[in-house]
Amino acid sequence: MTQETAFSPITGQNWPVDVAGLQVDLPIVAIRPDFAISLMMVIDLGVRFGEHVGRKLAEKLRPLKPDVIVGAATLGIPVAIEVSRLEPR
Repeated sequence: MTQETAFSPITGQNWPVDVAGLQVDLPIVAIRPDFAISLMMVIDLGVRFGEHVGRKLAEKLRPLKPDVIVGAATLGIPVAIEVSRLEPR
């Protein structure tokens, strides 16, 4: 009888990225033993991250003078909330 080793998606590795001027280390998550992705979970990056990307996105959107800000239902809402907090100039 052979014993199979359980597969763990946790690699312990990170992928450093610059998100609009903020350095973030994204965890690398194994999908299969021979395939992994870098995973960005906005909610896991904290309030400071949401405020930062919301402010940067609002700066880009401000010239368009949007009437409505919409975010994806999954983890986009915290960023959309931060964008909507910023006053138009």
